[in-house]
Amino acid sequence: MGKFLVTSSIIIALANVDRAQDHLPALQVDPRLMLAAQEKADDMAAKDYFAHVSPDGKSPWYWFSHAGYDFRFAGENLAVGFSDADGINSAWMGSALHRANILDVNYTEIGVATATGMYEGMPTIYVAEEFGSPK
Repeated sequence: MGKFLVTSSIIIALANVDRAQDHLPALQVDPRLMLAAQEKADDMAAKDYFAHVSPDGKSPWYWFSHAGYDFRFAGENLAVGFSDADGINSAWMGSALHRANILDVNYTEIGVATATGMYEGMPTIYVAEEFGSPK
């Protein structure tokens, strides 16, 4: 498997740069969102899928709940097939729905995780970016 230059800390930093440019407060890392993101990324890697709802029907809200994150607002961005964090962030910012999550004023916290695996027969890295605002 090739070298991937994708780390949670870089992706979080890039999201906060985008938010700062839009005059929004930085998102704070929450350990429960980090856990939700890791479990989602691991699930995609283990089951070779790329979707917000898993093959066995688990929605993004399952991962939030499983990690113990009781939210007022929540959202999820996913990525697969990128080799660097800048590429992921650029793709997300170029997509209206993903950009809306990154720049959502209702979100105050973030968790990001990666998992390596195979996707469509190719080695890849899965990324889950979870956003939230606790109750």
